[in-house]
Amino acid sequence: MATLGQFNEEQIKNIESYFYIDCEMIHDESVSLKKKMMICPIHKTKHERLPDADTFKMLIEMYPNYTMQAWADVFKTTREAVRVLYAKAFNGANMGRDRLISIYGEKPDMELIKKYTDLIGDKPTINLKSIGQFIDVSENYIQYWKIRNQEVSDMFDNAIKKREYRKDNPEQLKCYRCKLILPVEDFHKSEKTRHGYSRTCKECSIAQVSVYYEKRKEEYDPTKIASEKKCSSCKVIKHRRDFHLAKGMTGGLQSNCIQCMDAMQTSNAGRKQKFIDYGLDISKDCKSEDCSSKDYWDFYLIRPNPTHRPFVSDYCRYCVKKYAKQTGSPTTFVTTYRGECGRNKDNQPSPKEFYNQNQVFVRRSLKELAEKYFVNGEV
Repeated sequence: MATLGQFNEEQIKNIESYFYIDCEMIHDESVSLKKKMMICPIHKTKHERLPDADTFKMLIEMYPNYTMQAWADVFKTTREAVRVLYAKAFNGANMGRDRLISIYGEKPDMELIKKYTDLIGDKPTINLKSIGQFIDVSENYIQYWKIRNQEVSDMFDNAIKKREYRKDNPEQLKCYRCKLILPVEDFHKSEKTRHGYSRTCKECSIAQVSVYYEKRKEEYDPTKIASEKKCSSCKVIKHRRDFHLAKGMTGGLQSNCIQCMDAMQTSNAGRKQKFIDYGLDISKDCKSEDCSSKDYWDFYLIRPNPTHRPFVSDYCRYCVKKYAKQTGSPTTFVTTYRGECGRNKDNQPSPKEFYNQNQVFVRRSLKELAEKYFVNGEV
């Protein structure tokens, strides 16, 4: 049961039907309480602003949970005067204590409190106010007995600890979009939440990304490619030349810069496993004179066609990309170079030779890039 602070108009009218002072000064809000306690200038007498003990007792029984201040406001008097009248009406009883007993009882309802604390620990995603409303218990009731009863205090503290642990280590989560409660395995990892999982399930996240990806592809405009972009991996803002083009991505550029993409591809466990599966996980020297690459994953795995066994390129990825960056289309250069190596396994051209032999391709790529992606006077 809640503590009640003020009477409403209907209740005040009901109280005044039992006791009312017909004096304008007493009911004038602009007149101070001190002056109301003095002799009335209108009636030339000091008004008795409180009812008799029997009438007050009857009113208290009608409205048992109101504070002394609420009664003092109704009768235009002080709380001390109300306290004295209450003691007289109830044979010396303490109004404050009696009111608390009326609201919270003489002892805690342990069954109700256990139900409340169990829900706190078991339902970490539901706020405490909603839990209280569900089982019809107020926060004031819990706090009252938490202060006065050690067992209640321990039950509440343990429930809060359990609740915090479950928030940090959930077994299930509610998807922000589809509203379904699913195992945490159905959510992507995220560093932005306290429990380490995204707010939307994998299915909804993928669907959302796909929708926006297709929307950006439809709205793609080569004249509006971003001049700069922040790499999602290294968090560095770089020029657009350091990103691969991607029509469906924000700004028309890949999320990760070329350098980070290369690092991710090189360290990819699945890529390394392909070398191992074909028995090609053997370190070797790059044929370029000024290169020190030796790890097998620093080279390209080349497969001329699906029926042929793959082999490893003679020149490392870094040497190939060194010349690819000098062209207008690095990705096309690398793809074309790997195809040339696939056709000439025993006589693979060096990246430098391939670059020099394909100047027509290089010039055409630069021209196409200038025509398609010229923004703000820069390429």
